[in-house]
Order: sequence, then C-alpha cells, then structure tokens
Amino acid sequence: MDQNQHLNKTAEAQPSENKKTRYCNGLKMFLAALSLSFIAKTLGAIIMKSSIIHIERRFEISSSLVGFIDGSFEIGNLLVIVFVSYFGSKLHRPKLIGIGCFIMGIGGVLTALPHFFMGYYRYSKETNINSSENSTSTLSTCLINQILSLNRASPEIVGKGCLKESGSYMWIYVFMGNMLRGIGETPIVPLGLSYIDDFAKEGHSSLYLGILNAIAMIGPIIGFTLGSLFSKMYVDIGYVDLSTIRITPTDSRWVGAWWLNFLVSGLFSIISSIPFFFLPQTPNKPQKERKASLSLHVLETNDEKDQTANLTNQGKNITKNVTGFFQSFKSILTNPLYVMFVLLTLLQVSSYIGAFTYVFKYVEQQYGQPSSKANILLGVITIPIFASGMFLGGYIIKKFKLNTVGIAKFSCFTAVMSLSFYLLYFFILCENKSVAGLTMTYDGIVQPELKSLALGFHSMVIRALGGILAPIYFGALIDTTCIKWSTNNCGTRGSCRTYNSTSFSRVYLGLSSMLRVSSLVLYIILIYAMKKKYQEKDINASENGSVMDEANLESLNKNKHFVPSAGADSETHC
Repeated sequence: MDQNQHLNKTAEAQPSENKKTRYCNGLKMFLAALSLSFIAKTLGAIIMKSSIIHIERRFEISSSLVGFIDGSFEIGNLLVIVFVSYFGSKLHRPKLIGIGCFIMGIGGVLTALPHFFMGYYRYSKETNINSSENSTSTLSTCLINQILSLNRASPEIVGKGCLKESGSYMWIYVFMGNMLRGIGETPIVPLGLSYIDDFAKEGHSSLYLGILNAIAMIGPIIGFTLGSLFSKMYVDIGYVDLSTIRITPTDSRWVGAWWLNFLVSGLFSIISSIPFFFLPQTPNKPQKERKASLSLHVLETNDEKDQTANLTNQGKNITKNVTGFFQSFKSILTNPLYVMFVLLTLLQVSSYIGAFTYVFKYVEQQYGQPSSKANILLGVITIPIFASGMFLGGYIIKKFKLNTVGIAKFSCFTAVMSLSFYLLYFFILCENKSVAGLTMTYDGIVQPELKSLALGFHSMVIRALGGILAPIYFGALIDTTCIKWSTNNCGTRGSCRTYNSTSFSRVYLGLSSMLRVSSLVLYIILIYAMKKKYQEKDINASENGSVMDEANLESLNKNKHFVPSAGADSETHC
C-alpha cells in the first residue's frame, strides 16, 4: 500500500518537475535570443556613428544634413515607441521582437544599397599636400607645422558628368534605411525587459538586466573594430584598381568602405531575429501545445458563439485601453517632478548625442588622426570606462541603499564631475592648421501602471528633441566653421574639406558644455523640490499620527481601554 502511494506521489510530482524545467529552459532560450538582439542593436548604433564622416563625403553633403540623416533613426523609433511600450506587453512579445530585429536588419541592408547604384566615387582634383602625413602614425597630441595646400578643381573638370551626379539624392536611401533601423529597434528593450520582469524569479530581473548590458558591450567592440578596418579600405574596393588611387586615409577626400559596415550589421540583425519566431508567448507554454489546444478548441460545437463573444470583449477592451492610455498620459504630464527630470535628461543626452555624432570629425580635424585610428582609440578608451561606470553606479546605489533623493544627488555629483573633466578639453586645443590661400508625482514609487508609459514617453522626448535635433544643430554650427568647401562636378558646394580647428573646437566643446551646465541647474532645482516634497510628506504623516493618538486617548477616557495606534508600541497596558 505504501509502495503504491509512493508511486502515485512520484507520478504526480513528475509533471510538475517537467513543467518547471520547461519553464526555466524557455526563459533561458529567450535570454540567449535577447542577448543577440542587444548585440545587434549596439553594433548598429556604433556603425552609424563611425560611418557619418564617410557618408558626408560620399554624398557631398553638409554636416547639418548628415546630422538629419543620423536623426532618422530616432524618427523611426519615435513613430512607434509609445504604442509599443503600452500595447506590446499584451501581444506575443518574442515574435514582436523578432519582427523588430528583422526590420532592423533590412534597414541596415537598405542603407548600404546606394553604393551599388551610384557608380564609382570620383574625388575632387584638389591638391591636398600634408607635410606631416607620416606623423599620424604616432599618438602626438597636435601635428606640428602642418600646412595644407588646397586648390580648386580646374574649370575643365567642373561641369563634366554633372547630369549623372545630379541624381545623388541617394542619401535618401540612407535616411530611409536608418529610419527602418529605428522602427525595428523599438520593441527590443521595452518588451524584452518586461518579458524578463514578468517571468523571472523575484529578485533575478536585475541580475539578468546586468548580464544583458554586459553582453551588449560586445556590439560596440565589434562596431569600433569594423569601423576602423573598413575605414582603411577604399570605398570602391573590389571594383577599381587601387594602384590608381592617389589619396590615402589621411586625406580629407578619402572615403572608406562605409557600406560594408551596414551590410555586416544588417545581416547580423536578420540572423538574430530567427530564434524569436520559435519561442512561445510564455515560457511555460510551448508553441506546439498551444497550437494543439487551439485545434481542439476549434472542434467544439459552440466555437462560433465563443468567437463572437470574444470579439465583442476585445472591442470593449480596446476602447478601455485607449481611454486608459490617454488618462495615464495626462497623469505623467501633470507630474512636475517627472517633467523636470525629462527636461534635464534631455539636455544631458543632447550633449552626449551631439558630441558623439561628430567626435570622429573632431579628432580628425583637431588632432589630424584618420577616422580608422579614431575608431580604435575611442573603442579602447570609452568601452572599459563606460562598463566600469555602469557597474560602479549600481554598486554604490546598492551598497549605501540610496533612496530617491540620494540617487538624484549622486547623479548630480557624477554630472558635475563629468563636466569638470570635459572642460579640460579647452586647455588642450591645437592651433589652427595653416591652409595655403585661405588662412595662412514623485513619492518614490513613479505608479506601477504608469511605469511603462512614463519610460516610453521619456524615451520618446529624448529621441525626438535629443536624438533628432541635437545632431542637426550641432552639425549646422560646425558648418559655420568651415573654411574650405569641396566643389562637385556641377560646380555646387559639396562637403567641407577643412575647418578652422580653433573655431570648430570652441563650437563643439562650448555647445556641449552649455547643455550640461543647463542640466545641472535643473538637477539642483529637482533635488530641492524632491526634498521639499518628502518633508511635507513626513509632516503630514506625523500630524496624522498625532490625530490618531488623540482619538485613542479620548477612547481610553470614555471606555477605560487603550487602543494602540498604527505607529504606537505594540505593548499594551491595562
């Protein structure tokens, strides 16, 4: 009898164990797939930034226009981010992420397509003599006695082939491809993190998030490496005899094989999308079982009635969701602390995005280093520091158990330190190059139902006003420092060949510094407002406690019994 009971218990426990194992395996598979998508996302971001300078030269466009092209990623993201954040969790999240990765890959491939339609790159016949060209192999801060000689193209060349090159609005393909990348990238973070938060064990979500962020660092490592490698390759490699090319990567007319960057990142994104289409909607319910249950349900006799009822309920739910969306949206917009936080992060992120977009151009113009070397240097410097900063920030917050006000103070302190180091760049500016012929409700808990929408709206504002506008106005101001524009075959202005390096540095560093200082002012106001709000909350709590104590004393006098208040000691006295 005991043996039979033992067998029955074992048989009952076995399905439970199988279900648990299947649940864990499903979540691990999702984490592995999401890791690939994070790598693809960060790889694409670095690839675009490192290719900016080559796109500008290849399409003969200004810095402001190339900044607008760079911002098209944020335009695509902006089109769908709020709705993905709000409605995405109610749909099949793994498949939505897979579709997003596929679209992101198609966008990368589309970005590279103009290279195959535009014909060979014909650099202008200006003379570019760099007397210290060989010195770029060293890591000297400034190039000493650098003299450039830039002469205009001969009149015979101007006008030749004009009709063919007048169709070089091919940059629109780059714009559209980058916008597709933005649309595809949208569901990866909000839906991926919400999926983990819903199905991971309590307390494990932060661990998985840390792992994902660490793995995502592989993307920038690959991106900087590829950017450096392909920047050394001539744009038409494999199509022209390289022995006939008279310019080198140190020449301001040089265009690297930028299109190879986007082909590699695009194909990687498409590959990363494949696993998501084989994952179930929830980890504990495999795809096959779900389909089998649906098939049995179709065979039921009352299926049509059930479907009609479901459609009616879905219509009501959609109306309810839309109404709830606008109510939630109004709620976060009327929270002054949240709005202030959005504004200060907008200023900070605008500074970072604008500076990073043109950092390769800055290194090239200020220190005379080619973009291939700038890729390696920035990768070696920024990736370890960025990863260390993320780790230390999380460790300090957890170690000292900082509350919301404490986190705001800590963020303000790090922003001040960052600005202080950034201002040091003003003291290491190089002299302008000699150019012959030219110069010689914030209660600590921002409500659970509003968290996703608040994050989505915050991201939308940052992308719209920071990601889109910052590269444009940074580029427009950088254009004002140009002292030598190229001339295409039609005789119209192309891209900038040489900048006044002193003015370039002042504009580049000054604009970024002003944005950071403005954000610090808002930080101080935010911290003051938060402290004031918490003090009022503590005063109200103490007043409520006093009222309750008075009520208990009255009850004691009337009934001769003491009823302890919520904040009183649990010990009773008779």
